[in-house]
Amino acid sequence: FRVNTSHVREFLVAKYETLIERCKQLVADVPMRVCEEVCRVYKEFNAKLVTPAEDPESVKDVRDHAETIPLTCNQQKVVLDEAYPYLDALNAMRRPLDDALGKLLAAAQFFPRQLEDAARLVEEQNAELMLKFQEDQAAEQDDFWSQVKNLETTVSELGGFTDME
Repeated sequence: FRVNTSHVREFLVAKYETLIERCKQLVADVPMRVCEEVCRVYKEFNAKLVTPAEDPESVKDVRDHAETIPLTCNQQKVVLDEAYPYLDALNAMRRPLDDALGKLLAAAQFFPRQLEDAARLVEEQNAELMLKFQEDQAAEQDDFWSQVKNLETTVSELGGFTDME
């Protein structure tokens, strides 16, 4: 009974290298999932933020939503902080970030700035809409008062058409 130790050694080395590669992949999967979750939350938040406003109530809703940006950004930064130890471990293993993870990480880190820019733009648009709504309301109010005066004039003139004596 003879065992070819070189084949056994090659087999064990191949298994060991496969195991190391799999561990590196598992370590890389965690920041990928974290970044995907952060990006998903930011995209949903941004979609609600840039929803066009059609009336003063929706403008108020968008303004209220925009006021929660700092809280949302802080919450997502905490979630993103969970990925950094894994990224440091990948760096320690001398494994470069793959393109997909690098793009997701950059997007997750840049989203707070994008939200602030979008909020500023939406606030400017909503300010213009509120001015338009106020002008429309003032015009309708003027029309209402002119119709009330016309009605009062008509009612006062009706007194001349009656024979009450």
